[in-house]
Amino acid sequence: MATNQFNGSTLTWGSGLSAAGMTSFSIDGGTRSEVDVTVSTDTTRKSIPGFATVPTVTVGILYDAQVSMADLVNCADSKLLTITTTDCEQSSNLLSEGAWLMAYNVTGQLDDVIAADLTFMLDADYIPAEPEG
Repeated sequence: MATNQFNGSTLTWGSGLSAAGMTSFSIDGGTRSEVDVTVSTDTTRKSIPGFATVPTVTVGILYDAQVSMADLVNCADSKLLTITTTDCEQSSNLLSEGAWLMAYNVTGQLDDVIAADLTFMLDADYIPAEPEG
């Protein structure tokens, strides 16, 4: 199994956003709801898994005043979202899928950098890749 270090990770989304200062990311693989299928003759509650939610990706970046967050959020098109890591000069894509920017949050505090959290919704047909090995 290959391992990837987070340091040096980069994010690109279409041609409007490219951030080398990525500080964190998380991928929600699509949570399934629980559908209650209990009937009156059952002695215990029964349920089955429902449809999975559309996966989302949340990314922390160092804020870049050159990028208009409002323009990015108002974009109605899905664009290719790529998260790349570099380990010992070898790059690998952790994610490369169509995505919409759904939300952003910019934060700052005294004597610290300004950071932004971006939340993307992946295309509905996204299927997580099988692990290698």
